[in-house]
Amino acid sequence: MLLGQMYRFGLGTSVDSIESYAWSEVAVIEGLGFAKVEREAAFASMSPGDRDKGAARASVISAEIQKKPAPPKKT
Repeated sequence: MLLGQMYRFGLGTSVDSIESYAWSEVAVIEGLGFAKVEREAAFASMSPGDRDKGAARASVISAEIQKKPAPPKKT
């Protein structure tokens, strides 16, 4: 969740709504219910295309964490 906030506000990195959403989504998947607020804040500021990219990035991060292969990229 903290990585999501860092990307959303540009703390120590550039602002990146896709990464913000992705890391917040992973936190929610991992069971951190309070990360839902951060995820929704990132989601609200994103375009539909960026929302899709954020969801795809969350899948990749989650797969890396779980040591599972990521789903194929959509083109």
